[in-house]
Amino acid sequence: MKYIWIIMLIIADIIWFIASLIDFIDTAKTIKIKYILDSLEDYTVNFILFHLLALFGISLGLFIKGLG
Repeated sequence: MKYIWIIMLIIADIIWFIASLIDFIDTAKTIKIKYILDSLEDYTVNFILFHLLALFGISLGLFIKGLG
């Protein structure tokens, strides 16, 4: 019960991923590849940016921790 908030965040992230994936697939079917990012919903773009930023932050943190 101590880490129930992690499970709730994982569930929210999975739902966000599924919704973004469905939006990406629907958009890819209707629009040419070079215009896909302009036509995605805001939550899909935010999903991509959030996860790239998190990956960068974790990588930077591990790099800085390795220097010390």
